[in-house]
Amino acid sequence: MRTYYIIDRTGREVLSAPHIENVTAQGYALIRRDDWSYAVFHASDESVHPLPTSLGGHPLVYELEEDYLIALCLVPKRVGITRSRNTAALDTGCWPPLPEGKCIVASYVADIDGTPCFAPMPYRLHPFYHGTACAEDSEKRGVLVNEKGEIIHTFPDVWRNIRRLKPENNEPEYFSMQKHADAGIDSLRRPEYVADRHLSQVRGPFLHVHNQQEGLRLVTNMDESYMVVDESWNTVFRFPENTIAGWAGATGFCHGHLPYRTAKGLRSGLLDRQGTIVCKPIGKYLDYIGEDFWFYSKGGLVGVMRETGEIVTPPRFKYFSDGPARHGLIAVGNKGFSCGYINYQWEWGITARFSGCYNFVHPEYSLAYNDI
Repeated sequence: MRTYYIIDRTGREVLSAPHIENVTAQGYALIRRDDWSYAVFHASDESVHPLPTSLGGHPLVYELEEDYLIALCLVPKRVGITRSRNTAALDTGCWPPLPEGKCIVASYVADIDGTPCFAPMPYRLHPFYHGTACAEDSEKRGVLVNEKGEIIHTFPDVWRNIRRLKPENNEPEYFSMQKHADAGIDSLRRPEYVADRHLSQVRGPFLHVHNQQEGLRLVTNMDESYMVVDESWNTVFRFPENTIAGWAGATGFCHGHLPYRTAKGLRSGLLDRQGTIVCKPIGKYLDYIGEDFWFYSKGGLVGVMRETGEIVTPPRFKYFSDGPARHGLIAVGNKGFSCGYINYQWEWGITARFSGCYNFVHPEYSLAYNDI
């Protein structure tokens, strides 16, 4: 059994609940209780505000994405139901898992207090970026929706599994998608294609396409080779011979560097923006911390290095939280898997006493949990 805690920078446990979604940059967290009622935590005054439990007779569950509150309307799921027989039954893949025997029939965006911003629509809404969201119906056909709930673009039926590539700054809007085929829309290793909203330029096929970071994007070709492209999809470099994409932070550039792995020994180093090896393989995993610091693993433990390969601390931690630490505290675990936070002097800032914890996205509050 797991209990989540919202904690502050001193380690004080502000509140606990069976399920809490991570504290966002604006200071909100979504709380789910055992009875499937929801509430929102406000970091501004450490208050908790309950959310509506139903709308128009439909029970509601919620997601908190990039400070957008998305409400999902539910109906009972019938045994043996299929998409073709009930086109309103949408996928159930969301946080947290849906109540047993329920499926989604509509969704909408709500204010942080739960007030609907527009009427429920028979689509599964995904996160909003730059004021628009990608959504899909029960057949995985994609549409684009604005903040008023208006459909501003519909993708042709030939495309399925529409995935919006998260825009960076003023990056043009691109989408990853797969061609529909009689063999089914969920087949493994189905090629990904990339296009803009109007499908004027279709690129690919690729095996996988990652979001752009620091103006560059990692793509996997169909032959499982890797390359990095710029905003215009021009090839910047292909991975050096006998190397493959790395792990964790490798899906994008961090501080001008991208992890790679040796194809044979699976040891990780760093490439720069020109594809030059600037840090030779040093451990099994590399992940970005912040500034010019990276975690590296060796012998089942984790240490800290600079991106030049200079060792800052020897391997002495057992666990680290993915993603950069933006606010001076870094989530790690000791050899006993008890987790807490260290600072940039590599000393404990919050004593290790949790089963797990996450990096601070908000400057003052974060999330930890204990398993009993």
